Amino acid sequence: MVCMFALLDRPESTHSLNAIERKLALVRTSRGTSGDVGKVINRRHVLAAILDWRVSGVIFLLCTMFGVLYFGLFCASGSIGAFLPTIIATMGYANASAQLLTVPPYTVATVVLVSMAYTSDRLQSRGPFVFAACILGAAGYVLLLCFPHHQRIRYFAVFCATTGAYSGIGLSMAWFTHNLGSESKRATGISLCGAIGQGGSILGSHLYPLTEQPEYRRGLIG
Repeated sequence: MVCMFALLDRPESTHSLNAIERKLALVRTSRGTSGDVGKVINRRHVLAAILDWRVSGVIFLLCTMFGVLYFGLFCASGSIGAFLPTIIATMGYANASAQLLTVPPYTVATVVLVSMAYTSDRLQSRGPFVFAACILGAAGYVLLLCFPHHQRIRYFAVFCATTGAYSGIGLSMAWFTHNLGSESKRATGISLCGAIGQGGSILGSHLYPLTEQPEYRRGLIG
């Protein structure tokens, strides 16, 4: 309900900006792309999005690296969101303490994501940052898998896995959408990509069954 009143309208029609600010906003939204004009859906751009290899590959997953990347990142974030307290509880903490200990990893992930997003914007480069986030997340899962009885290492690994997964999602989405072009094409691509991502979240929510506690080896390997 708040979003209906708090979010600004399109740059060319919002009353929250003056004429100069509206012109500047339009220039910024079209920077590096071909922006649509007005409240329209450009059917030609929608078709271009569906036929674009970067988008169509997301539909078939294995046809493009980004589809696999995005599915995997959402799978990791979905499993972390659902099972992070469970993973921390395997370190010997009670349920209430395990819930509280989930706060620092998310806090660090937030700081790192904002920092990487800002730096990648300044450098106009996404790929190396996405790669670094994925390596960090993978390192976290490897540590969790290889050190099942070293609680300090495992807790440090939780920071790596959480930070890598959530930073990778934010950066990869920015990378993907910026390369799509017009607003109609971006709207189509984001919708298709989001559907694939949520498929990864569904898989992630089933990776840590109670029957495999406390190691959860199959979940960590997956």
